[in-house]
Amino acid sequence: MPSQSPGQPTGVGRFGHELLRRLVANGHATYTLRSRFERHHLPASLAESGRLIRIATPSSHAADMALSSLAAPVFFPRSKFDVVVNVDPLGLFMGGGSRVTIVHDLYFAGIPGLYSRPAAAKAWALHHLVLSRSRFIIAISESTADDVRRFFPAVASRVRVILSDSTMDAEADERWRATLEGKRFVLTVANAAPNKNLGSLARAFCRIAQTDPDLMLVHVGNDPQGLLSGAMAEGGMSARLIRHRGIGDPALAALYQTALCLVVPSFYEGFCLPLVEEQRYGCPILFADSPGTAETGGIGGLSFKPDDLAGLTRCLGRVVSSATLRTTLRSRGYRNAKRFSWERAARQYEDVFDAAARSITPA
Repeated sequence: MPSQSPGQPTGVGRFGHELLRRLVANGHATYTLRSRFERHHLPASLAESGRLIRIATPSSHAADMALSSLAAPVFFPRSKFDVVVNVDPLGLFMGGGSRVTIVHDLYFAGIPGLYSRPAAAKAWALHHLVLSRSRFIIAISESTADDVRRFFPAVASRVRVILSDSTMDAEADERWRATLEGKRFVLTVANAAPNKNLGSLARAFCRIAQTDPDLMLVHVGNDPQGLLSGAMAEGGMSARLIRHRGIGDPALAALYQTALCLVVPSFYEGFCLPLVEEQRYGCPILFADSPGTAETGGIGGLSFKPDDLAGLTRCLGRVVSSATLRTTLRSRGYRNAKRFSWERAARQYEDVFDAAARSITPA
């Protein structure tokens, strides 16, 4: 996982750890982990595995990309490594007998203006280099696969879709649950980047909160540009915003189980993991009818157009005011979550790895 740093458990990092844990447990192949993570940063089942070999990487991602890829044929020769698997496209474009790359999203291409021009140019170049030299490209959703085919048509025939599952299985922290009992709050879980559209959620919340004096908005994540807090201040509701940063899975599970609903108003997502997480924990959901979120949310919640503030306000008002509707959405969420399975995903990944290994041409 070359783009992941120790102590910063991003969604991609958690995905990579969970996938590798399942693959190692299956015993279908022998895996070598190339990562900046020390063993104590890994899940216990991986850190204690006798089948897992860890190879350190440079601390600088730029140095890692430049030096490691060029040196990959020496350090990861095809005689010892059948397949190199990049957990994201910021990986190796050389080394091994064949390469498989996993794509989570194409924010830099799908959302103009989200990245600076230099950062977007760098992302285009790196994606082109790594994807063009990968035998198979695995997209984590149909919408991400569509984007890969759209923006990188030369590799369209190599794209496969494999849906994963939640990386959370923690029991709710009872101390957190006790502090939340009886409180009425709407929940959102995301760092407030422009594509997350949290300003629209804040404006919808301010409208319904005018007649609901006990209602609060709980945000789990960062808001460096004040996109959420600024909109709450404009609506005169700053005191109704509660923010949590860096909380663990048990605390998040308690929030999922006690919130009136979770709202995901994003314009664009690759897969939207919180939707699956909260459905498994029984939280009613509202989600934007947009790439990634609509595919993941499925039948498990109420949807609205991400640019339709009135529609979001109506949906939010209905869920907050109706216990019957919340019960219905919980039931639908449980059914929708059954579409996702790590066991099935691991088998599908193994099939792709086998196909990549079979494609290796003789030296």
